[in-house]
Amino acid sequence: LPAINEGGVFGTPATILPVDALADVPVLSNEEAEYGRNSGAVVNLVTKSGTNNFHGSAYEFFRNTALNARNYFNSSGQQDAFHNNQFGGSLGGPIIKDRTFFFASYEGQRESGGIPAPSSIPTQAQISSYLAGGGSINPISQSILNRNPWGPLPAGDPANPGPASEVLTTPFTNTIDSLIAKIDQHLGAHGGDLLTGRYYYGNSHQSFPLAIVGGGVVPGFNTTTPTRVQIVSLSYTHIFSPKLLTEFRGGWNRFAEQFLAQDINFNPASIGLETLPPGTSPRDYGLPLIQFNDGTASIGANISVPRGRVDTNWQFFNNTSYTSGKHSWKYGFEFRRTSVNGFFDAGYRGGLNFDSFEGFLEGTPSGGRSAEGSSQRVTYQNSYALYVQ
Repeated sequence: LPAINEGGVFGTPATILPVDALADVPVLSNEEAEYGRNSGAVVNLVTKSGTNNFHGSAYEFFRNTALNARNYFNSSGQQDAFHNNQFGGSLGGPIIKDRTFFFASYEGQRESGGIPAPSSIPTQAQISSYLAGGGSINPISQSILNRNPWGPLPAGDPANPGPASEVLTTPFTNTIDSLIAKIDQHLGAHGGDLLTGRYYYGNSHQSFPLAIVGGGVVPGFNTTTPTRVQIVSLSYTHIFSPKLLTEFRGGWNRFAEQFLAQDINFNPASIGLETLPPGTSPRDYGLPLIQFNDGTASIGANISVPRGRVDTNWQFFNNTSYTSGKHSWKYGFEFRRTSVNGFFDAGYRGGLNFDSFEGFLEGTPSGGRSAEGSSQRVTYQNSYALYVQ
């Protein structure tokens, strides 16, 4: 579950477990020694299995703007857009009657909408007034203006040149595809032994404004989050005798996620803005975060991106149970190897501050920062555990 339900932007789960894959969700308290890793309540997720009969399901849940109530702060004017479609299905049944069974479940999610926010936008009147006063536009600033980072600039009032107050709606999207498949094979003369294999695949792409630690609301500079999760597990339960039973279980999971600038395909060096040192990875491309002290809406993605990590976990454990008269014994062993390969290129795209929009036109920043070097880090941990009960 921690790999499947890991959060993306705003803590929104990046991938999800298909709801129809769940047979049972027992919550354990005062749990036995085999759950000794955690001191609180233990939540187990039990995946459905196939049976001798075919069973399937299909479903869809949806929300859309036409059916939604208005947000408290959106009591008039155009209603905030929000659409969510969550759909899926499952199918399980026999491959070989009484021996081999399969189960598979898929769930998808398509979410989109817009986040409105009041913003102070430069106007054509501001630019005309600046030029009429003898100012000149820096070539790099002109190249940025040519990209329409605020969208088409409003005309403004030539008699009173200044910024325009507008409500900008920044679109967001969340696309998720999740699939889980399971095969159960009963072994032995009476089918008492059980071999189970399970595979989960989740893929998602999120695009949200503001990111995690602030940023602008101007469209085009969202934080995008591609995520891919894979989990493989195998288990074998063997009955030696009515008194002795053992279970071997192993698993592997991989969680890969990145937080990237929406305009990552734009190389700032193409307009002469050398914010990146030579040899910088293309993952650091995108317009620098440009902020203004006069209240003009900032442009550029959050300065904390890009960043990302790949978490890989291997696990193996054994549980053995033995019953003799009035006594029951249970003991086992667990091994886990966890590795994290990540990077955090905070500030690599650079940030520029301007006292005013006119200072931006002139090309005279009042401050800024940038970072360089290798932020790649690899860590790992091996853990071993024994218990007897």
